[in-house]
Amino acid sequence: MERLETWFRWLVPPLIGGAAYAVLLLLSQFEKPDGFVWFVLLHYVLLMAAFYEGSRFIARRLDRHLPWTGQIGKRLAVQLLTSLAYSSVVTLLSYTALKLFMMARYHQPDHFGLYHLSLMGAYGLLLALLVNAVLLGLGFLQFWQQEKLRAERWQQESTRAQLESLKDQVNPHFLFNSFNILSELIDDDPAAAKHFVDKMAEVYRYVLSSRHVELIALSEELDFAQAYAFLLDKRFGDALRVQVQVPADSQREYLPPLALQMLFENAIKHNVASRRHPLTIRLWVEGSQLLVSNNRQPRPDVGPVSRLGLQNICKRYAYLSDQQPLVEPTPTDFLVRLPLLSLTDPLPAA
Repeated sequence: MERLETWFRWLVPPLIGGAAYAVLLLLSQFEKPDGFVWFVLLHYVLLMAAFYEGSRFIARRLDRHLPWTGQIGKRLAVQLLTSLAYSSVVTLLSYTALKLFMMARYHQPDHFGLYHLSLMGAYGLLLALLVNAVLLGLGFLQFWQQEKLRAERWQQESTRAQLESLKDQVNPHFLFNSFNILSELIDDDPAAAKHFVDKMAEVYRYVLSSRHVELIALSEELDFAQAYAFLLDKRFGDALRVQVQVPADSQREYLPPLALQMLFENAIKHNVASRRHPLTIRLWVEGSQLLVSNNRQPRPDVGPVSRLGLQNICKRYAYLSDQQPLVEPTPTDFLVRLPLLSLTDPLPAA
């Protein structure tokens, strides 16, 4: 892409400048003095170079402050209006300088008036539109390539998230513990065993249905978390507590699917849970963030912390939004702030 842009920077000004002068020469009915042809041709080439470089500078500044993502119409209007205004000023200043020089150098009759300024300004705007068409084409091409790369990157991260989630839930320990609990419930309480199977099916159904979803409503994620917490409760009993305090209006917001499952697994993996020292996982909302915390009771048998689950969540947020999760560990608690997103939120700049 950079190589293509370099070629355009070298080729567009002389091509459009030469073509513009050729049209003007064909329309002209006056014989020009010696040296006039090449001088004016050079003027047009330099004018197109000024158009191109100035408009390119404007486009690069807008890439930082008004990216294409999520606001294409506004970006297009601002870039065109700004570039055309700049080109009009450059056209009128350069034409004035050229006309005054020609009058002094070749003693031309005085044709320097409002009519000629207006005509040259209109001609300059037409040429500026051609230059901006080239720059906008390059900008859209670059935007398309970035969005394609972003989509591929999200697909990779989403696939990894699904695999990590499935590995966490279908690993031998999880199945072994779940089936042991189910076996005990079948003998002691068949109705509870049926309820346990229903919750297992609900958990796996959610995992499978959210495989290709970028965002999911918080209400659905909380339903899944409650079902998942039910299975964990049967496994840990009083050693694990899950407290959810999320108002209904916040549940209409969105977040990446399975983010809560990863945080639950992270808390269980790295902390001791016992009846004497229960592990408590809390969920609540502050502003536009979902807060997930657990008390810290580090397990002595856990190896080096990989933080793969947290990294996975952060990378998915990086694709979906400019907002990022915040991890705030303290000596007593481990807190993660998950931004709650709206479907109308702009995508992050590439």
